[in-house]
Amino acid sequence: MKFLGIDIGSARIKVATIDEKGEVTDFVSSEISSIMKQPQPLHSERNVLEVWENLCSLLRKVKGIKEVDAVCVDATSSTIIPIDRDLQPLHTALMYNDQRAQEEVKEILRKSPTAQKFQEILPLDASLGLPKCLWLLKRTENGKKIFKFLHENDFFTMKLCDTIVTSPNIASKTHIDPATGDFHAKIFEEIGFNTDYLPKVAPIGEIVGHVTPKASKETGIPEGTPVVNGVTDSSAGDIATGTVEVGDVNVNIGTSLVVHAVVDRVVPDKKARIYYKPYLQKSFLVGGATNAGTLPLDALCHLTNKKIEDLEEEAEKVSTGCDGLIAQSEWLGTRIPDHNPNVRGFLLGITKKNFTAGHIFRSFLESNAITLNRLLEIISELTGQEISEITLCGGGAKSKLQCQIIADATGKTVKTVETGEPAIGSAILAMTAQKKEYTIKELVKKMVKKGEEYQPNQKNNTILQNKSHQLYKHTQEIYKNYTALTP
Repeated sequence: MKFLGIDIGSARIKVATIDEKGEVTDFVSSEISSIMKQPQPLHSERNVLEVWENLCSLLRKVKGIKEVDAVCVDATSSTIIPIDRDLQPLHTALMYNDQRAQEEVKEILRKSPTAQKFQEILPLDASLGLPKCLWLLKRTENGKKIFKFLHENDFFTMKLCDTIVTSPNIASKTHIDPATGDFHAKIFEEIGFNTDYLPKVAPIGEIVGHVTPKASKETGIPEGTPVVNGVTDSSAGDIATGTVEVGDVNVNIGTSLVVHAVVDRVVPDKKARIYYKPYLQKSFLVGGATNAGTLPLDALCHLTNKKIEDLEEEAEKVSTGCDGLIAQSEWLGTRIPDHNPNVRGFLLGITKKNFTAGHIFRSFLESNAITLNRLLEIISELTGQEISEITLCGGGAKSKLQCQIIADATGKTVKTVETGEPAIGSAILAMTAQKKEYTIKELVKKMVKKGEEYQPNQKNNTILQNKSHQLYKHTQEIYKNYTALTP
């Protein structure tokens, strides 16, 4: 038997198949970063039909695609696509980092006292699903033709099996109530939003349909193959790294840097800094997504015309603290814990000595680690959960230097896994729907293989703690009254 996991990220599509023993039998990927457009400040969108064409082409390259017994999809969180009654998109997808719905956020908070209070569970900003839905209804020429609003997962699941459905994890940023696992009816009622626009919510891991003849012809997946309800890309990464028990913490470093800790109860955050989302078997994920990550690293590669491995080698020769160079690695606004869509990247403290590619590269790695550490401190403060070690996955976790810098900045043991790809997490979910004799936790323990381990250096921790205060202070000062002029 083979189980197929599909991961649709912001920059790449990745597809994995695993067998009954949990061994990866094939893994392929395709670049799609050029599809995402930022036509003006605060806008981020892409053509989902173009993504679908790329996915179909990639799936036809998978070895043994005709032998697949179940399939599960993960995709970006809070990306919204409006469709008509013919199940066709009416607008480009508003991506996870799209911030155009600023006025809609104000409208929600003005009309809904419940939404104001709910910010202790899900801080409201324009990147979330509900403001985007309102924007699409009111500000597009096809607003009156909208039949349903789908999350990106939902859209590609629909393309496979013609079923319109979501999961409480996928829809968490469209105001799912963790207490019920369904949309928060009171909030939608207070703002006058008809919940008929939203997909039905089904449990994670449930078979929600079967591959249609049309989808089979386009993808190569056998007709009738069960399609399993999934989770977002970051949550699929959590599964792939074995982050399934209460107390586990996973950090996914890709185009976004996402941190999730598994908890068994929701403790509201009066300061509205982090979010909660439903997860596996009555547990929850607490944490959030930031705009830190690999974007500055890729940009520096392009600027210098150097491979990322070469830049990392240069950065390894630079001392901790980068000889005073401070970088901001969040180039598309800050999301949590301090929401400001106008924040852009910067370099401070440039000197002749530190203005080198190695210094700049390392300064971005340090900025990523500092951003992560702030979130870990908030999670511990709020939940009372002591965090002694964290697991890293995603493209950024392939950098040994990034892993060590994170260990130094956080003062915690950092571990990696051999198979931490979200596509593998989705393949595991597909497997659970067919292998009923195992729970998801049992499968994960059986399959996840640990990688390397990194221990913190106390001297470096002190240097990076001081740098953290400087970075936070300067970001607040520079962008307090700044309005972004470019995307």
